[in-house]
Amino acid sequence: MFKCCNRFYACFHCHQESETHPVRRWPETEFHEQAILCGVCRAQMTITDYRRTSSCNNCGAAFNENCRHHAGLYFDTGQHPSAAQKSKRPQDPRSNGLF
Repeated sequence: MFKCCNRFYACFHCHQESETHPVRRWPETEFHEQAILCGVCRAQMTITDYRRTSSCNNCGAAFNENCRHHAGLYFDTGQHPSAAQKSKRPQDPRSNGLF
């Protein structure tokens, strides 16, 4: 669930396409909130529990491991959100001087 609108979206981009307001990240003091929804069984879990596991605590469905690379977009983890997003983007091969 996004902190800013209390709605569930699959990802940051889905939120951006559907809402007109900016994303607000969950502060660490609120990681006890049930803000994660399993896409398989629809069970909710806390942000703390989600960050400690790689699968749903209810049904065992695996979470996308790549989501950890951009957790800073959703949770205030001390990493600037744009840094989290940029650090995992594939580099343009033309930028290394080979092309």
